[in-house]
Amino acid sequence: MVKISSLLLTGLMAGLTLSTETLARDHNELPKGLYLSGSMICNDVTCYPKIFEPTDIWTEIKPGQQLPGGLDLRMNLETGLKEAKLANGDVDQIVPAIVETERDSKTMNHEFTKDFDFIRDLMQSDLTESQVKAIEAKLDDLMEFAHDYKHGFDIINHEFGLLRNISFSKRLPNTLRELGTRTIISCTRNNPRVVESVNVQHPHFLSEVFHEIEDLVAQGKLSAIDSVLTKRYLSLLDELITDVHTFTQYEVDILAKTCQIPDNQIKIEALEIISQLFANEGSTLKKRDLETVVPDVQLWVNNLQKMIQDENTDELHTRKFFNSLYNIKKEYSDAKVDSSFLNWLSKQTEERKKQLENNLQERDLEQDSFDKRMIESRHLVFGNPMANRIKMYNDEL
Repeated sequence: MVKISSLLLTGLMAGLTLSTETLARDHNELPKGLYLSGSMICNDVTCYPKIFEPTDIWTEIKPGQQLPGGLDLRMNLETGLKEAKLANGDVDQIVPAIVETERDSKTMNHEFTKDFDFIRDLMQSDLTESQVKAIEAKLDDLMEFAHDYKHGFDIINHEFGLLRNISFSKRLPNTLRELGTRTIISCTRNNPRVVESVNVQHPHFLSEVFHEIEDLVAQGKLSAIDSVLTKRYLSLLDELITDVHTFTQYEVDILAKTCQIPDNQIKIEALEIISQLFANEGSTLKKRDLETVVPDVQLWVNNLQKMIQDENTDELHTRKFFNSLYNIKKEYSDAKVDSSFLNWLSKQTEERKKQLENNLQERDLEQDSFDKRMIESRHLVFGNPMANRIKMYNDEL
């Protein structure tokens, strides 16, 4: 890599502190060709954070970015660009910058660089219908490799900005946005390293996905492609939200609105996500904590019990949703389940008792454990605990 070392105008604006409020006045109107998408500033090719993220090295201040206070600022005479870094407390010891003039192919390129450069080049201008189809075909081809553990990481590591922009850009047809979103999903699925990379390197991305869902849901009746795009965003959330995620009331509200869409698959995916909030019982699921982000717990009780009873809900989702309902009911004893759910639960407990008593089939320990929980919960959690004690006494006689 060829590097040119040059003396820069040091001290110019060095040590100057600017507040976000001050910079915001200069950026009420973004330069032509840029637009806001959540917490990101975007053009047709890439996106970057609206709030400048400083490090201990000089970094370019991109158009429209707002600066936090307490940074060192300077003008790079080699490039003519404004730069900033974290203040080091000693403006007399400023090291001349190193300006990279050549791309290091070993560090910047990857196996699919040409494919993504092809997409990037087409997106430099307004797309024709044939160009959209060409990009869709290219993404379809890349999808096969995105599922691979190594290739998925490489794609996200090098091309996340481009894929993110395709997914979120309202200037693109939703068919193309759906493909961009699906490519990210393919990279993250069963790939913890990619999930960690996205969550650490792009901490605002989850909020942006929720924002896109909010925009779609606000339309009311969704078109077929809008429904597909909504499902893709929900699937993406399901992949990226981990056990350590802290839900906000905004996120819970968006999921609640999503559950109002008359599409069972969308409802199931939204309930899958909210179930991660209710997944743990005991000390990790406290009423006082939930009330700050879930002001209407009964709403989720209603949604969960309805979906559990749906004959099209498979066993895995039945388990997940029932466990969430079980945990809510244990913490919120005043939460109400309706008579139809209690009737369903009564029939289920009888059927599952027979399955547990059947010694002819090989046992599934996980299934057995869930069946026992459901049977016990009929009276202990969803009914009269005294009835359960009487039943246990009668069984012993």
